[in-house]
Amino acid sequence: MLIRKQTNKCNILPGQPNYGIVVALRLLTNSGSITEAVASGATVTAKRGFPDVIMPGDVRNDLYLTLEKAEFERGGKSTAKNVLATVSVHDNTGQVISDCVWGASGVGSTAYESLVLYHNNSPAWGEQLRLTVPLDTFTHAHVRIEFRHCSTRDKNERKLFGFAFARLMEASGATLRDGAHELYVYKCDDPTKLSGASYLSAPSCATDAARGAPVNGVVPTFQRSSKENCTISTLLCSTKLTQNEDLLALLQWRARPEKVQETLLRVLRLGDGLSCEELIKFLRDVLDALFALFSTEDGNSTPHSGTVFLVLISICSLLDESRFQHFRPVLDVYIEEHFSAALVYKLWSHLAPHPHDRKPLKDFLMRAFLVFRHLIEQDVFPPDWMVLRLQSCKVLLSALKDLAVPLQERFLGDEPPQFDAQLWVGYLELGVSLVTCGALQPERWAARAPRAAALRAAAARQVLTAWNLLGEFCVYFKCVCH
Repeated sequence: MLIRKQTNKCNILPGQPNYGIVVALRLLTNSGSITEAVASGATVTAKRGFPDVIMPGDVRNDLYLTLEKAEFERGGKSTAKNVLATVSVHDNTGQVISDCVWGASGVGSTAYESLVLYHNNSPAWGEQLRLTVPLDTFTHAHVRIEFRHCSTRDKNERKLFGFAFARLMEASGATLRDGAHELYVYKCDDPTKLSGASYLSAPSCATDAARGAPVNGVVPTFQRSSKENCTISTLLCSTKLTQNEDLLALLQWRARPEKVQETLLRVLRLGDGLSCEELIKFLRDVLDALFALFSTEDGNSTPHSGTVFLVLISICSLLDESRFQHFRPVLDVYIEEHFSAALVYKLWSHLAPHPHDRKPLKDFLMRAFLVFRHLIEQDVFPPDWMVLRLQSCKVLLSALKDLAVPLQERFLGDEPPQFDAQLWVGYLELGVSLVTCGALQPERWAARAPRAAALRAAAARQVLTAWNLLGEFCVYFKCVCH
């Protein structure tokens, strides 16, 4: 805050005896001091971006916008303009959305006004603000930046001379992408012309212009100069909206059913990259979409059941990572309260009445071993698709670990459950096939060698663990080998 001669502990700037800036600092060392600070009236603001560990139940819908810089023409005048930029958010009818513009703290406002750089046609503001737009209006909302010249003669005169805008939602349905955006500046000296938002028929930037004709075929009535522009940068921090078009395509798969298989393969690759956070943030919606694709309403499989299974295994593997450990209860709650997949219930209703009949379970496991070995040996992906091939091996390794559980519980021991040599041979052969598959040989893939070697070692350890479980039953395998 600006104060006047508040204390004698601060040195006054030379030539400025009446004004100074005093900042009070306090070091917070633990949770107790943070709680104490909050109780004393300190302002708490959320981190810019998501934390390392995303907690279930966290609800945020913040779009951070930085007013970076702009370029304006002199316009035939001998001096440059004193430019004031005003940022506000409007719906598609031009109505302002109130109280959604925030600074680091305080209360929301309807608009934000930048600082004014004296006689500068190339202002570089670098000012950051936070937009918290309600979800029900976010889809049709846009940011409008109005530019005014502030007269040095009349301090109350702020003459509008142009504006720029940016839609918060892209044509694909994804949210405005993170990063810098260079916006067109349109000329306008009458504020009433902006009230109807007719400018939304015009492109806001070069990307919009490249898409083709104006929206609804309306011809823009505003002129723009190719030499003028405004640059903003944005960062979305939302648990409700996504910028990932692949994930959006999955959530809206009914709109493009012919693209489902392609969409599932792209989503499978999300689990191996930086976009995995998007999968976890929208876990419930993603699971709903996947199980809807997994089976029909009457409990029959679909052409996509196999790929959906791989995606589900990939998501479960993500939940094993420490950064997503707090989302495991979310999966448990989903299974208990929201899970519905007719194909799974159909299988369960068949097996449940006969918990001690091992034949259906044995038949299922033998078929599973054959299917997985077939997937490994077929090598269905092209040789240069290393990321997807390694991801498939990761999924198969998870399946290998899961399949060991019923083997140990139901098919190992002298007393019931009894040892079944045929099943254990099939399991170990599956493990060896995974260890020796081409995708996990590091000498063949220099760029992915460390990861391939790690996966191969993990698969080998799983086979060794299964072998050690056999104990005295190892003698059966000598007979099988002979």
